[in-house]
Amino acid sequence: MVDHFTMKKQSSPAKSKQSHQFRVIAGLHRGRKLSFPAVNHLRPTPDRVRETVFNWLMDECLHSRCLDLCAGSGSLGFEALSRKASHCTFIDSHPQVITHIDAHLNTLQITESRALCASLPSAISQLDQQKPFDMVFIDPPYQLAIINDCLEALLDQQLLCEKAWVYVENASADAAPNLASDFALYRQKTFGQVRASLFQYSRLG
Repeated sequence: MVDHFTMKKQSSPAKSKQSHQFRVIAGLHRGRKLSFPAVNHLRPTPDRVRETVFNWLMDECLHSRCLDLCAGSGSLGFEALSRKASHCTFIDSHPQVITHIDAHLNTLQITESRALCASLPSAISQLDQQKPFDMVFIDPPYQLAIINDCLEALLDQQLLCEKAWVYVENASADAAPNLASDFALYRQKTFGQVRASLFQYSRLG
């Protein structure tokens, strides 16, 4: 059986197998190309998907604290930073990935962000509980069903601001994300084999 990641790579071989780069779409670093390592299951969110998601978010990035889980290339977090987010914490379990993200943070002179090499969802317990996040990106390898585990850990640690935005990306062939009632679906769109879903968090009770 062919996994979703392999199918996605086959649909655009030149981009995924040769360039190993993504382009920042808008903001301070607009047009900047950033590289990522040739790591299995690493696939940046496509340009048109990112453009749609950040159009949904409009000016919400400004001064926001962001969390990029299963960061991979870091394309979502760097797009938010380019659009004037104040901070992004990138988390990924692959050392090469974190090395690349650290290098980009240094090159772009982004000092108020960090990259953490750790496994999810356990890594969430290492985060500063005094600094909750306004925006969370969850784009795991499509075979890795940890979306709800990560959100449960964020809730347990009280790491989500009231009205925080949560973006989830998964394979359109799989079931749509079914999050707890604390998360209201704001926008959802399918792009071929990719489903983009944006939720907003609100504490119940």
